[in-house]
Amino acid sequence: MERNRTARRCRTHPWPRTRRHRRRPRRRFRSEPGRPPPCTLYALEFAFVFSTVISFPYLISLVEERLPGTSTGVSGVMFALPHLCYLLVAMPVHRAFHHRPRLGLALGFLCIALGLAGHGVAGSLPAFAAVRLVLGAGLTLGLVCLSVLAADCAKGRAPGGMFGSLEFFSKAGAVAAGVAAAVGTASFGPTAPVLIGTAVALATIVPIALPFVNPLGTRWSR
Repeated sequence: MERNRTARRCRTHPWPRTRRHRRRPRRRFRSEPGRPPPCTLYALEFAFVFSTVISFPYLISLVEERLPGTSTGVSGVMFALPHLCYLLVAMPVHRAFHHRPRLGLALGFLCIALGLAGHGVAGSLPAFAAVRLVLGAGLTLGLVCLSVLAADCAKGRAPGGMFGSLEFFSKAGAVAAGVAAAVGTASFGPTAPVLIGTAVALATIVPIALPFVNPLGTRWSR
């Protein structure tokens, strides 16, 4: 009697079976919606470094041309203003654009283009300081938002290889900017580098602001 009752209980409430460990299929690293593919990130890094670095090598010569009689100390302050801007506002910018890096990056390139273009027309020290601060705003937005996009792009990938490649394109942008600044200054004067940087920054805004023209066909707006 007791044996029959136990058998009925086992049929009604069977013991849980041990789960077998199934081999998961290898995950393919694809560019998911909402994150940029690595090649797009590398191109953005190259364009950002190129457009920001190109104004630095011959900035002193540009200040002397636009503002004759300016002391070397004042020129040094003009050189440092964009970096000072980054140190002061990087954290608030990160909080504001952490969930909207594409928008922040587009605004960053726009500020870079406006700041660089302003270098060619600024005729007074306050005006020159203002355009340097606009460039600093672009520098800050670009650095912060590219860092957010890089961290997002690294999810599900081997971060060592990706960040190594990112650093390679960053250095390549700096080298290309130095060469372009030297050739442009030798051929057209110290205003040429800022005009070249303006053109590159404006051209980069298009694929960021209009994801439908992304050459890879991947919509990565967030």
